Amino acid sequence: MKFAHMADLHLGAWSNHPVLREMPLKAFKRAVDVCIDERVDFVIIAGDFFDTSIPSIDVMRFAVSQLKRLHDKGIRVYVITGSHDSSPSGKTIISVLEEAGLLVNIAKITDDDDGKEKIKLTFTKDADGAKLCGIVGRRCTLEKSYFERLDRSLEKERGYKIFVFHSALEEYKPKHLKDMPAISRELLPKGFDYYAAGHVHVRAVFDFHGSKIVYPGPLFPANFQELEKNEAGFFIIDGRKEKYVPLKTVEVFLVNINAEGKTPGQVEEELISAMTKDVGGKVVLIRVHGVLAEGKPSDIDFRAVMQEADEKGALTVKRNLNKLKAKEFEEVAMEENLSIDEIESKVIKEHLKKQKTFESEEDIIHALMGVLSQEKKQGETNTTFETRIKQATKKILGVE
Repeated sequence: MKFAHMADLHLGAWSNHPVLREMPLKAFKRAVDVCIDERVDFVIIAGDFFDTSIPSIDVMRFAVSQLKRLHDKGIRVYVITGSHDSSPSGKTIISVLEEAGLLVNIAKITDDDDGKEKIKLTFTKDADGAKLCGIVGRRCTLEKSYFERLDRSLEKERGYKIFVFHSALEEYKPKHLKDMPAISRELLPKGFDYYAAGHVHVRAVFDFHGSKIVYPGPLFPANFQELEKNEAGFFIIDGRKEKYVPLKTVEVFLVNINAEGKTPGQVEEELISAMTKDVGGKVVLIRVHGVLAEGKPSDIDFRAVMQEADEKGALTVKRNLNKLKAKEFEEVAMEENLSIDEIESKVIKEHLKKQKTFESEEDIIHALMGVLSQEKKQGETNTTFETRIKQATKKILGVE
């Protein structure tokens, strides 16, 4: 048998960006083109088909058109829901597509009422003999309890078996995702021939008890950092061999500026001069970092930069200023073994040396921190609580 394995399509992502929002859709269409050309028997989507549990009508219309292309070619589509395309209540638009006969949700779980006993997975048998089952992905890895309570009798099922899941694995997390919630690989059921994974946006293949755990990564980058790498695609499995199919939907032009000790005007000049004809037809990514000698990040006229990029034919411009700081807000060095109160006092005093607005400002800041850290009292309504905090704040600032 021959099948495709993709994950993290995030159809509907970049919804507020007129250019980038079309890219995940184009990537999926190209993936469907490849699946038809390669004459795969079926397609597995390992979670996050959509970016939200309630996608827009336009996104739904597009998804239906591509699923119908596969359906008309006799290519079956098997999915599980991921952390993005299912709601907290478990409801998902995937059920509508399944009812229409365009795909099959293979995360069929038999659960008990009190949520304490074992859960059982029901296999979906493909026309070519493969047996598929899976576990849904949920936000903050809440699906962990499903793995912990899994009835392991499915490990004894005979035949070619595929397990589909949407979770990070603790043992295989990339360094830049070290804080991502994950489950242990030992919670995976054993005895499957292929483990189709999703959720981690990094392509990877791992050996697992004689089989392979495969993460294809996204079909299109989902954030600024992923756009910088611009790596996306899916796998086609033919027998025991997997082939990676890269999808580069757009070209990227990266501008990296060190603003350390520079003025906003100097940074602006560097950015404008970087907008050469090489940006034509590409997504321009601007990353600026460092501490400005004077002024603040908002003093940089990015409209002029974007206008220059537009004149040179850039598709669009995205910027990341997370590591760009103004001098008055530069980090304050701290000694070890200071208490929280001591750290707060030092930070306040250091910053007050650089910028001052009120008389007795240190006292005012401490008083405000005390008021704003208060919690709602027992029996107090939200309205009463908000009114109390506002009145105390006005009194401190002397604006009553």
